[in-house]
Amino acid sequence: MPWEDLIYALFLLISLLTGFLVQKGNRDLRRNICIGVGITLSVVVCGTDVWHSFVLALGFILFVALISPRYLHYVTFIWGFAYLGFFHYVQYFGFSKPSPFSKIYHLFLTLRVVGVAFELHDTWKTAYTLKKLKNDNSEEYENLQLRLKYKAVFASPVDLLCYLYSYIGMLTGPYYSYRTFNDMLTGWPTNAPRVSLDPFYRRLQEAPFFGVAYFFSSHFFSISHVRSPDFYDHGFIYRFGYMMIIFFVYRMRIYFAWLMAECACMTAGLGAYPALSKPQVGEGPTDLRTLDDWMKNLEPDSPDEQTKEESIDLDSVSVDLQELEPLDDFYTFDTVRTVSVWQCEFSPSIREGMKAWNMTVQHWLSKTIYSRCPGPRMFRSFVTMLTSAFWHGLEPGYYLAFLPMPFAILAEDGIATAVVFFFGCSLPPGTVSLLRWLFKMRIFEYFAMAFLLLDAPSILTYWASLNYLMHFLIAGLVLLHLLLFKFVSPLALKTVLHPRGPPKLRASYKIHKLVEDEEEEVEVEEASKANDWMSTNSYGNSVGTRHSDNMNPHYL
Repeated sequence: MPWEDLIYALFLLISLLTGFLVQKGNRDLRRNICIGVGITLSVVVCGTDVWHSFVLALGFILFVALISPRYLHYVTFIWGFAYLGFFHYVQYFGFSKPSPFSKIYHLFLTLRVVGVAFELHDTWKTAYTLKKLKNDNSEEYENLQLRLKYKAVFASPVDLLCYLYSYIGMLTGPYYSYRTFNDMLTGWPTNAPRVSLDPFYRRLQEAPFFGVAYFFSSHFFSISHVRSPDFYDHGFIYRFGYMMIIFFVYRMRIYFAWLMAECACMTAGLGAYPALSKPQVGEGPTDLRTLDDWMKNLEPDSPDEQTKEESIDLDSVSVDLQELEPLDDFYTFDTVRTVSVWQCEFSPSIREGMKAWNMTVQHWLSKTIYSRCPGPRMFRSFVTMLTSAFWHGLEPGYYLAFLPMPFAILAEDGIATAVVFFFGCSLPPGTVSLLRWLFKMRIFEYFAMAFLLLDAPSILTYWASLNYLMHFLIAGLVLLHLLLFKFVSPLALKTVLHPRGPPKLRASYKIHKLVEDEEEEVEVEEASKANDWMSTNSYGNSVGTRHSDNMNPHYL
């Protein structure tokens, strides 16, 4: 195992254990631990390269003080990514080349700097819209008030620096917003259920398998073998199969690191929101009205009622201490969820696979770039992928890996189009899903080689040894899709893509079925009560008892 992986593992272990201290402290202690451990680890890991983070962070603090929130997000985005470009090529300006650890640290710091700038802008926009609205009773006004209450960011320069230099997710992610970080520091009311560690234990037990799998597989297979001349002495099948093995090794490494990073968030309580608020990846709570109702129920009583309660003899009151015990499923950590292994491995489409991979960064790209970029969907996808490639670095491999993805997604649609055009709905259910899954995995493996090799000569040499197979396959499927799409029934496409029905329809059926089952349980319970009453009535009639045993509860 390379020494870099050992340092990553040690960092993850320190982050995980530090989280227990963070969760036990108050707000000030939590903040001091986060920034203290964060700065210490950044200096240890980055060494002299840590000065880049100081320039980036202090430049952002200066912008916050001088520029209106109305334009802050634009200026910060340009500043963050311009400095990122300088950072990628800093060795050509007379500075030392940053280490791999410094690079990954700077990448996540850039996400935080730009992300919090957009949060400050959105806070200003929400407050500005509230001032323009005059109808205080409108639903829009109430929703904006809730958004201002649970999503707004009001932070001092010190608070912003504590967020930027927090140790959580420093080298491995996940990305989390300032508001999520601030909610962790503040914590929930004292009379709320405590955060349970059961989700942490469940997530932790998944990580060892991937760590062991990576340890053994990386010992026998490495990407450096592809650069050796001996590699190309083997046949086509060997070269094609090797990319499958290399991508497996890479996935095992990433799965282990991301699962451990999630566990570090859980021990600190970062991203723990009540399930009733419907938290989403990177976003936090989305059902703000329900969250607000729950918070109001936790508010202390009026001073008169508190005085009355204090006058009660506490020894004569029976207190249920279980109310303050942690509840297993009350809080969820979906906000900081980084990866869904099952979706990455077995989802039948490239779209679903990409959404399940590095989910918090995907959310950042979606919220910051894709949703705010004008133009058609294809153009926005291209700009988003271009931003992702630039964020990773300036090496050709990143662009060769990311930029073809919008076309691969279109080619994926071409599979369903071609199947319906030539075979209709005669193939067995699930055939299209199987074909798309095989296509998805080969696409990821093929372009992952560019992501791992990075330099253009090595990438093009490898792809040429495969006769650019996946490139031609993408081009052919895109062409088929464009030519045949108009001649294919949309209903037939939906049928082959969702043989069990669309996901929303299946969810609606499940909800309807659940309601029916609950109604049936109520009927059975009422029948049981009737049976008990008839068997224990004042007459003690044995005939009545026998009659009740034979009764059908559905007819009561």
